[in-house]
Amino acid sequence: MKYKYQFLLLFIPVFLSCEKTDFELSTNSDDFFFIENEGAQMPVWVQGNTNSKKMVILLHGGPGGSSFIFDAFFEAFTRPLEDRYGVVYWEQRSSGTSQGSVDPESLTPEQFEADLSGLLEVLQSQYGMDVAYYLAGISWGGYLGNSWLINSGKQDQIKGWINIVGPHDFKAIANVGRDKLAFYANQQIGYGKEVEAWQEIQEWCASHPTISNTADFLKENQYANQADILMFDSLDMETPPPSLAAQLKFAFDSPFNSNAWLVNLKGIQDSNLIETLFERPLDCSKITIPTLMVGGYFDFVVPAPVLQDQFEQLSATEKSIHILPRSGHGLVGHEATKLVSLMIDFIDF
Repeated sequence: MKYKYQFLLLFIPVFLSCEKTDFELSTNSDDFFFIENEGAQMPVWVQGNTNSKKMVILLHGGPGGSSFIFDAFFEAFTRPLEDRYGVVYWEQRSSGTSQGSVDPESLTPEQFEADLSGLLEVLQSQYGMDVAYYLAGISWGGYLGNSWLINSGKQDQIKGWINIVGPHDFKAIANVGRDKLAFYANQQIGYGKEVEAWQEIQEWCASHPTISNTADFLKENQYANQADILMFDSLDMETPPPSLAAQLKFAFDSPFNSNAWLVNLKGIQDSNLIETLFERPLDCSKITIPTLMVGGYFDFVVPAPVLQDQFEQLSATEKSIHILPRSGHGLVGHEATKLVSLMIDFIDF
């Protein structure tokens, strides 16, 4: 059965002022704690087989998304990973259910990178320096992971980098995505599928041959996410939409807080983060650690040609890229079993 389903994805040094909450560790973990840095109180939930001495740090999408969503609604993606490794669900500043008084001016790539450095130091101090830590970034989390690896000076502390539909150049994904939207708009109109919706996209693309500002980028991103839904009959929807009962349980019987999320999203919108990212392409030739990249053939948000360009920049001697044929930007819910298989093969190599 096919489903229409919109996925919520885009889209210190010696710990600085980061602090950790005291907590007791288990060998097969279900550990919940907060890290604090520069006004942000960021929840961390470590689950799974930490006794394996391998941990996957999940960098969620957005900016402004939530890692807890993956744990709650994408079990085909998370449970096999938790069976084999520890999985770290981290709510970034002004994202998900994170708390604190966060100045919108602090929402910079550099601050997100500093927060990630603080998270790694907490994990190393509590779970051990002998643990093999892997970063797995999804969408915006892929950009954050790229940026952190390039700039943090801690690349040697990460065993491997898994980039799932994560960009390195926001201006590039907007322009390549616009071209892909125009192509499929013409194709789908010719097929007589969702004609009215595709005609709107077609007209917008015709009037915007080049994406050169953030307002147009955000509009293109909106249409790219819409196209991910319009193409649902080309996707393998392995994860069905959550039931109302599951959504209510998530909202009222979990660490997640919907009100906090809305406040956090408003903070992202009030910041200059998107404007900064649009003018900040990354040089991925500085990434040297083993890297796995995974994209979706029908991804309009971060199109495969941009991932290929990023892949070719990498200086890693061990690297691979896979474009899954029946996935869009919501890849973790489309071909989750294939994605997890690729990740396990990479981590256990």
